[in-house]
This record gives sequence, structure tokens and C-alpha cells, in this order.
Amino acid sequence: MSLLLISAAIAAAPAQDSRTQPSPTREDRILLTAVDKERHFVKSLRREDLRFLEDGKPQEITSLELLTDQSASIAILIDASMSQEQTLPAQKLAATSFVEAIIRPARDKAAVATFTGTLTIEQPLTDDETLLRQAIARAKVVSPPGYIGGGVVVGRLPPAKSDVVAGSTAVWDSVVAACEQLLSRSNEQTRRAIVLLSDGEDTNSKTKMADAIARAIRDDAAVYSIGIGDTHTFGINKDALRKLSERTGGSAFFPKRVSDLPAIFTEIGEALRTQYLVVYGSSRGAGVSRKIEVEIVNPALRSSGIQLSYPRIAPGK
Repeated sequence: MSLLLISAAIAAAPAQDSRTQPSPTREDRILLTAVDKERHFVKSLRREDLRFLEDGKPQEITSLELLTDQSASIAILIDASMSQEQTLPAQKLAATSFVEAIIRPARDKAAVATFTGTLTIEQPLTDDETLLRQAIARAKVVSPPGYIGGGVVVGRLPPAKSDVVAGSTAVWDSVVAACEQLLSRSNEQTRRAIVLLSDGEDTNSKTKMADAIARAIRDDAAVYSIGIGDTHTFGINKDALRKLSERTGGSAFFPKRVSDLPAIFTEIGEALRTQYLVVYGSSRGAGVSRKIEVEIVNPALRSSGIQLSYPRIAPGK
């Protein structure tokens, strides 16, 4: 009799409407960095301290893991346009110090490239400090014919489509090229980053800033911009560099003095080593890009002024 009752109950149960089923979720992940007001790295975050939103809708954070000893693949991009004429020597010294302090043989790799209207790879990814120092030393300002200094060109400028025009700087094209030609070929398990030394004034890119941001995010490459150049003649586009860096999960720095550069490079190195791996349930299907936002919900942490850095868009992988 009990078997008959069970069978009858099953038969009588109404079929569930597939339209009422919750959307299936899949796991996705991002890297997140947290610093306090003094730019010290926060290593005590818990999963319950954060709220994760995808296209404005809350998603479950399934795990939060602190990573403290990641290997890194870093592309150092040096602006070699005329705006760097006065500051390039100091940039080269600081970049060399960065390589010596950050790159660990058999663990990390770096590449060096210079750019004006196009990207020139001085050294592909390597952990050989000697090769990296030599590549940095080769960096030199590329000037158009007739350039006499101070942003002044005597005679006719090259055609507008030329790769070498007065003040020519293709920042966005160079970021895309660095991802394609350097970082996309690195080990996917390493932390990828671009260290960009430039004034941020793009005058010659064929692609837009949004394209550069999307490509960097697709390759999991955070951009760390260092706004530097001849401010008396050319100026620095701080807004553009901030957008490029913050939307890819990096940071932008604007040193007031050349002596500020070593501390900036040290902070970038620490940021690459100390990050959280956030694993969350995504309600969007594969192949769909979406905007993401991470909020601090712990009242004590919110009042302490902690800043979070992470890519603002999750690519449709």
C-alpha cells in the first residue's frame, strides 16, 4: 500500500515550469588589491567583508584567497616621444632599479619596449637582468626631421600618417601591441602587468582607449601608469592615465620629482605580489562581457578608507 501511495504522490506532483527555474551560474574570478590611506597593503579581508555586483546585480563570492608570492610577467613600456626629452634619462635609471629590485631569476620575467607612433620591442620577456638593463639603456627619444628641442620643429613636418611626427605618441596602440606581442605569450599562471612610463597624451593611435582597456583585461594585464614628461612644454594627461589603469585593475602615479620613482616602483612590485583571488558565481553566460563592482560592506573597514583595485569589466571568456 505504501508503494502505491508514493507512486500516486509522485504522479500527482505538478511539473515545474522551466521559466521559474533560477538562472544557472558559473564560477568566474578576478584579482583584487586593497590598500589603506597610507598605501599599505591590507591582508586581512574576509569574504563577508565584500559585496560583489555584476551589471548591478549582487553575486555570491564563493571564495577569497590572499596571494602573496606570485610570479610575474611584466612589460615595461617607455614613451620615447619628444615629450620625454628631459625626463628619459631619469626614467631609464628608475626602470633599471625596478628590474633589479623586482625580477627574481627563474620566477619572474620582464620585457622592455619603447614607443612613439609604433611599439619597438627592445627585449622580449626574460629573467636575465643583464639583457633587461641593456634594453633599457638603448631607449632614446625619437624626434622628427628638423627638431631642435623644446617641442620646436624647423621646416615641414612629416605626413600625418607617418609613424614619426612631432609629439607623436600612440599610447593605446602600444598597450594593445604589448598585450599581443609580449604578454599573451607568457605563462597564464603568472601575474601579468604593464608598467607604462608616459605623459598619456595620445596623438596617433588607430585604436581607442576603450580598445586598449578591453585588450588588457582580456589578457588579465593590469596597467600601472606613471605620468611623467616635460610638464613645462607638453603637460600630462592624468585623466586618461587614471582611466586606463583603474579600469584594468592597476594604479596611476604622478611623481612630483624624479626621486619619487623608486618608491613608486616598489609599490607596484608589492601590488603584483600581494593580491586577493576572488571567485564568484556569475549569472551571465560564457562569451558575455559585463561590468563588475566590488564594495566593502564591513562598517569598520568602510570608515578606514580602504581602496580596492580590480578590473572594472569581466571579459566574455
